[in-house]
Amino acid sequence: MNKIKMIVGDLDGTILDSRKQISPEMKRMRNQLRQQEILFVIATARSVASAAPYITKLEPDYIISCDGGLISSGEENIFVNSMTDTQFVRLFDRIRDSDEIGKISIVSTKNDYSNYNKGKTFPSQFEPGIIKVICEVLSENMLKTLQKENEDLLLSYYDRQVWVRFSNKKATKYSALCQLCQSVGLSTDRVLAFGDDCNDIEMLAHCGIGVAVSNAIATAKAISNYITADNNSDGVAVFIKEYFGYK
Repeated sequence: MNKIKMIVGDLDGTILDSRKQISPEMKRMRNQLRQQEILFVIATARSVASAAPYITKLEPDYIISCDGGLISSGEENIFVNSMTDTQFVRLFDRIRDSDEIGKISIVSTKNDYSNYNKGKTFPSQFEPGIIKVICEVLSENMLKTLQKENEDLLLSYYDRQVWVRFSNKKATKYSALCQLCQSVGLSTDRVLAFGDDCNDIEMLAHCGIGVAVSNAIATAKAISNYITADNNSDGVAVFIKEYFGYK
């Protein structure tokens, strides 16, 4: 009897191809999983609004969005790993008018905000429940300042990139997945996870089976149990089909 009872997959670079499309075969594999009563979960850095087109097509049982900041199912928010109001105000006051900060994006449980694209501006007051703040940090000095002032938040960023993400320290894909598994009565060793990048490494390493697409970063491939075809060759669908013996 197969021990896997949940599939969790990253979107960009993993399930989605380079054109940000979902293949017909991936949708067919999703239907096969549904027939076998295997839970299907999307785990993405995107907000729910940004991931909405893919949620509609794949109809996951659960969505882990904002890199673990929010776990939802349909319209229901199941777990919210947000900043406190104090944490958000402290951070926003620092970055709002700084010349050392470029673009800013803010995601709450209800809305996505940014100060760029088509003249968007921030509201005079934000609602409680800010899940993440992402901003362009344009100087090393500002990055050090933000790190020092926000030690109670999770800061993540990529080498050679200026975008920095701030969130609740529990807001990682794997931490959120553990919350979800506990709520549905599964251990993570019954989860098969797919990913390609830094924010997928923890779940690839600690789930029952971790599978990296071949276009993944070297660290993700090194800690995974298997490497499947790349995202432009339907790697996730190929692995699901072969692993479960679907026709």
